[in-house]
Amino acid sequence: TLFAAADLCDLATDVHKTVNRPGVRSEHDLAQQIALWHPVISAEVPRASPSKEKSSVAAPQPTPTPAWPKEPGSSEAPFTQENDAGTCFHKLMELWGFGHGSGSVEELTKRALELEGFWNDQAGPARVAWMTALVSTIETANTDLVNRLRTAAAAGNVYHEVPLRYARDKDVVEGTVDLIWKDEEGWHLLDYKAGPKYPHGTNDEALRHDNLRHHHAQVECYRQGLDRLLDAPLVDFGVWYVAAGLVVRWKSN
Repeated sequence: TLFAAADLCDLATDVHKTVNRPGVRSEHDLAQQIALWHPVISAEVPRASPSKEKSSVAAPQPTPTPAWPKEPGSSEAPFTQENDAGTCFHKLMELWGFGHGSGSVEELTKRALELEGFWNDQAGPARVAWMTALVSTIETANTDLVNRLRTAAAAGNVYHEVPLRYARDKDVVEGTVDLIWKDEEGWHLLDYKAGPKYPHGTNDEALRHDNLRHHHAQVECYRQGLDRLLDAPLVDFGVWYVAAGLVVRWKSN
């Protein structure tokens, strides 16, 4: 069984539809939230970027402190546009369901490429190899997290590609939350960064500083929106730098 919160809005076109949903305060609240949700193509939230005047402000210190890899963990993705690589990887994660998908990782990868319109006989095999290598990386480097997600998925508490739209001050924030799940600790949120354009395996502190600042602002926007929906506040939220096998998280409180 695969768990896609987009099913709440009857948006999923995949045959693996479910009626699972995140916990909410009441059915009335759920109806109100569905009215606000709106799917967008990209998981990026441009409004989440700090203003130019605040560009020197660092993101809060993650918990625990990340152990940055010494060398880059990814090769160039075999896609013309890096956003396309992210789109296909997100679809693969939804189909794979942390081991609960129907088929091998290779079969599910090809299916993800077909569903997103990126499979062809020329580039397809290289794309399958690149994407399955990412899954292998997280299974090896993030074993404990993957096992926790596998357990949560078996209980119906993992949700992929959650569309979110809400008002914040005078702006409207909208985006797609890659992954939320609930376990014995509570709710958690992670945003995938799969492409090689995120050079987190380098020693360039300035790049890390800039990327963390931007990505923290993005997932902080998601946290604020989801706290209005879920039956309890998020325990933590963060970014999953997939090619590096690195998870950076911040405590919600």
